[in-house]
Amino acid sequence: MEKTKKTTSSGQEVRPFANLMMDTAFKISFGKESGGQNMIYLLEKLLPGKHITEIEYTDKEHPGLFLSEKKSIFDLECKAGDESFVVEMQVQKKSSFQDRVLYYSTFLLREQLMTPLEEIQALTTEKKKEIADYKLRPVYLVSIVNFKLKHQSAEALDEGLISRYSIRNENADENMTEALHFVFLELGRMTYGPKEDYKCKNPLERLAFLFKNGEELTHLPESFEKDKEILELLKSMEIMKYTDEQRRRYEAEIFATLEKNSELKAARDDGIEEGFERGVEKGVEKGVRTVAQNLKASDIPPETIARVTGLTLEQIEAL
Repeated sequence: MEKTKKTTSSGQEVRPFANLMMDTAFKISFGKESGGQNMIYLLEKLLPGKHITEIEYTDKEHPGLFLSEKKSIFDLECKAGDESFVVEMQVQKKSSFQDRVLYYSTFLLREQLMTPLEEIQALTTEKKKEIADYKLRPVYLVSIVNFKLKHQSAEALDEGLISRYSIRNENADENMTEALHFVFLELGRMTYGPKEDYKCKNPLERLAFLFKNGEELTHLPESFEKDKEILELLKSMEIMKYTDEQRRRYEAEIFATLEKNSELKAARDDGIEEGFERGVEKGVEKGVRTVAQNLKASDIPPETIARVTGLTLEQIEAL
């Protein structure tokens, strides 16, 4: 790959490779428009023993069972045979993060047996799903997190980067069910910097390295040249190969992130002057809504606005 300099529409120089922790870049490299091979590579590296030949991307929006429940929208969702995979990124650590992941996993389990909300509201019966058999198909929740999760010991980690969970017997090595599995790639444990690619000992470390440092690379690392799958992933990250629409979406998300950070900093500064607790709460809320309004006026997709600002789709629609 040649070193190439290119500028954004505002005249700023862009790096050769996109930041995979940005929603747009992540979906370009691993979503439907990538063809699916990068997603298969990711799943096989995070789920040892899985041999996936083909995947089918599915709808990311899942209605709640009750009117009071909000919709769930996953970053990427796909199927391989009878198994479902949801892959999500989490850049900032949130309170009760693992409980949140558990809650959202229930959407994929419930809809296997229960009628979607629209059918409940319509009180129709002809399209209702079969509920006589409670056999659940396996669901895998894969979270790529830019921080460390808490563990009681290092033994909780595979290869120092991955933690896995399932519903198991407390006194024996057996699963209660194969229906639900959780996998966390903890990028906070990837300590290699952008110039330390030579330290990566295996494909998993190279994959984590690209998530953590890909944006900082100026050229193809020589130590990666023999890894065909990693090379394909790197090609999908080349910004100069993006379509005009992909480039616009990527630049818009960068701008939105900068705007959000700027608004939140200003809100916090105002909060300190007014009285930290009350000022920050009011200032942050106002700042976030202002950013969301500006993005909406620029025709940025509601899903991207929701991810950047933390607002729900319903709140964005009401702006």
